[in-house]
Amino acid sequence: MPSAEYTIEAEVLATRLDDQNIIILEAGFSLPGMTDSLSQYQGQSLPGTRFFDIEAIADHDNPLPHMVPNAAQFAAAVGALGVRNDSTVICYDRFGLFSAARVWWMFRVFGHKQVLILNGGMKRWTQLGLPLETTNHTAITPSLYHAEFNPDLYATKEDVYTAIDDPEAAIVDARPAIRFVGSAAEPRAGMRAGHMPNALNVCYQDLTDPATGMLKPKAELEALYSNVPKDKTLTYSCGSGITAAAILFVGEMLGYQGRVYDGSWAEWGSCPETPIEYGL
Repeated sequence: MPSAEYTIEAEVLATRLDDQNIIILEAGFSLPGMTDSLSQYQGQSLPGTRFFDIEAIADHDNPLPHMVPNAAQFAAAVGALGVRNDSTVICYDRFGLFSAARVWWMFRVFGHKQVLILNGGMKRWTQLGLPLETTNHTAITPSLYHAEFNPDLYATKEDVYTAIDDPEAAIVDARPAIRFVGSAAEPRAGMRAGHMPNALNVCYQDLTDPATGMLKPKAELEALYSNVPKDKTLTYSCGSGITAAAILFVGEMLGYQGRVYDGSWAEWGSCPETPIEYGL
């Protein structure tokens, strides 16, 4: 489902690697048990790629994992990566649509409009036999960057409390169904199982073709969102705010509007007083 406003195809990006206005960012993020994302980047990446470390570009005063930093912190971090306010930013990850959408969303939160996701990510790129860079990555010239926080794309725990009882709002959870219904334990210690009251489930893993990492056809994506109301304020959640951005990203492509609950289940599931439901 290509869209010039949201994605770029690998074949197109391959012809624009010398475009000085394009900044390619690998969305670095590793779950427990996964290969370290920095090591993967250092070994092999798209030519000219810079590494966007989601754990590092975060609010380190917040005990929750990889929460969004403030505007000054974000500006300093992406300026160090050589990103300018007029840059076209291309995000990708190793799977297709896992952590790339988190980086896309963070740029959108801080007012950057020209940001796209590489459809299929590294998986599609390598399947096409397109050029890769190994070990010796290009030196980065820092830039000055201005960031301005947009609260309309960001939700807090208090916003979720409000959304639960608001007939004009809906919560959409990106976790796999077995975690959403509470039949599987959460990967983080101390987390309760289940989901927020009245939440809907659109699993991020269902958005892409597992063989290529590319987005599924529009009709299939629309079917996945068929129970999501377009006329309500949507709050997207997941395990810790990473894949919630993926379902927001696809939702926007389909005409939905919403925001990401940054704390997601890492916050909600660890608070003993927050209400939880089980099953569908």
